[in-house]
Amino acid sequence: MGYNMGMLFSKLALYLKKLEETPSRLSITEILSDLFKESSSDEVDKITYLVLGQLAPAYEGIVFKI
Repeated sequence: MGYNMGMLFSKLALYLKKLEETPSRLSITEILSDLFKESSSDEVDKITYLVLGQLAPAYEGIVFKI
């Protein structure tokens, strides 16, 4: 049984680049599926928020100030 040490940010960045370049909703779904399969259970929520352009759930009121 292997232990997933977590995804490197550089790998996440590659997935995000693929998402940005993909116009097809079906392809986007496939990319996200692959991304979540490679993520640990502790990372899925954090990755989901980042994909949505957030740091945390909306009810926490945390926003990017860039």
